[in-house]
Amino acid sequence: MSMIANIPIPASFLDVLPHPALLVCEEGKVVYRNDMAQKAFGWDQVAGGSVYHLLSSGEGLKLRQALSCQIPENGSKIDLAVSGKHSFTEAQYTVGIAAHPVKDPFYFLLSFQKSKPEPVRKHQSCHLEAAEEQEDALHASAFLKYSIDGVFAFDTDFKFKVWNPYMEKLTGLPEQHVLGRTILQVLPYYNGDPEYHFFEQALKGEPFIMKGRKSRFSPDLFHDGYLFPIRDTRQQVVGAICIMHEVTQQMLAEEEARGKSQLLQEAQTHAQSILQNSPIAIFTFSPELEVTSWNPAMETLSGIPAHHIIGKTTAQAYPHYHNSSIESELKTVLLGKRLQVLKFKSQAQDKIVNVFAQPLLDPSGVVKGGLCYLQDVTEQVKLEEKNAAAAKEQQLAVMQAVLQAQEEEKKRMAEMLHNNVGQTLYATGMRLKQYLATQNLNKKHKAFLTGLEEMVTDAIADTKKISFELMPSLLQDFGLKVALEELASKIVPLTMQIKLDIDPGQKRCAPKLEICVYRIVQELMNNVVRHSGATFLSVTVTKTTRQVDIQVQDNGVGYVHAPKSRRSGTGLLSIQNRVSTQGGTCIVISKPGQGTTTKITLPLKAR
Repeated sequence: MSMIANIPIPASFLDVLPHPALLVCEEGKVVYRNDMAQKAFGWDQVAGGSVYHLLSSGEGLKLRQALSCQIPENGSKIDLAVSGKHSFTEAQYTVGIAAHPVKDPFYFLLSFQKSKPEPVRKHQSCHLEAAEEQEDALHASAFLKYSIDGVFAFDTDFKFKVWNPYMEKLTGLPEQHVLGRTILQVLPYYNGDPEYHFFEQALKGEPFIMKGRKSRFSPDLFHDGYLFPIRDTRQQVVGAICIMHEVTQQMLAEEEARGKSQLLQEAQTHAQSILQNSPIAIFTFSPELEVTSWNPAMETLSGIPAHHIIGKTTAQAYPHYHNSSIESELKTVLLGKRLQVLKFKSQAQDKIVNVFAQPLLDPSGVVKGGLCYLQDVTEQVKLEEKNAAAAKEQQLAVMQAVLQAQEEEKKRMAEMLHNNVGQTLYATGMRLKQYLATQNLNKKHKAFLTGLEEMVTDAIADTKKISFELMPSLLQDFGLKVALEELASKIVPLTMQIKLDIDPGQKRCAPKLEICVYRIVQELMNNVVRHSGATFLSVTVTKTTRQVDIQVQDNGVGYVHAPKSRRSGTGLLSIQNRVSTQGGTCIVISKPGQGTTTKITLPLKAR
């Protein structure tokens, strides 16, 4: 059932009432009006306004006085003159007031009935009066039943008459097991309990309010209890109602505040002991960045005795940090911020430390300085660097093994293509030539065999090309310069201008390095031809006494980010892996429309 803006009355309940009804808060703001109110009074825009704007000043004052009592009693009524929708005269209404007696805020249900109804026969008046009383009782019951607070009511015999869903959920006792039974039958622990006296007093007309009571059913919950007598139209007490308003969050907040206060006192009491006995290096400073304490662990870490630094500013103690980033960070602590600087390298002690700082507050929350503690992580950082280097070496070793295995497999496949497939194709071609030369064939058969011979010739050429790309024999036999020139002649199309400047030096590089250089240039050439759209390509390979420098430049389309195509991305990754295994460096410079330049340096002595 939908509720009205967290108010303990369901909207559908108001809509089915046979009389005009408004739900208002204590200051008269209308939270909801039912259809009957709109039809009777024409208050189309009443929701969200004030009920006092809808009445004359005198009638508004009368209603205000009725609602202004601190704890209004359910069942009270007042007479009001209200203008109808189609009339300029005022009609008299009796306004029933039903209040939800939980503070902050109060809510009131106003039910309007005409004071002077149409004449009825005498024998019908008793039935009409009984029906109205029954209807009022139904309204009050629904008001209590659907409250978002715990609500229960009992009569003068202490027998329960109302036990709402919240009470069912809180206690685990269903309504049918509670109604009609006495308090002590349902809740026997009240027998002899001082709180039972409050129920008795309520039936004597005395209200009672209990703040922050811990629930007997759920120790984690707290409630404010409101116990009020229920009176009939003659103001006789006929029972009592109890509202249990949950205040758990409020109680927890208060408890947390008390805990913080206690912790602050304990911190102040033990601060000096902590400073002196802590194995962690700690110092405190004033708003002027003057050192106010310097514990023994800080003396050990810094090498500075406490009496040489207390009273000095951080700038006086460490001039090289004056106006530095770390001094600026300490100043932010005085603005109430926490500071964390990990792996800060101290220039004074040649140490690596983690720096943590937080503001020191007085009881009112004003920053009175800062507390800083340092953790020496020099050995830890060295160990992490050592482990990282070992992991990188292991990764490079794996990549080297993978690349070596790939090269060996390429070499094996190249030899198979050359020695087996290539020789077979060559022999097939020779036999076809011999057959065509010696046999007297008709034109049709000769054309077929001639085409077959051409296909074999093309297959031999493709086999040689694949074999060359897999493992160029020219690289092994004649070195890098000849192999790269042959590679360029096979890869670069005639429509692209190419400039080769290969200087491998007088002494050849190690075979593994030559293969690495060849594969890198091969991959870069393929990328330019396939993806760049360039018309010019420049390849420079220079060997010095310590390294091999590679530069491949084109005038193609360029790019902002690395290419995302699968083939190109795999090629770049292969290049990066080869560069890493050799301990080299790779720089790519590219802009859209301005081509791409790749610079690679490989040391002669690999890792």
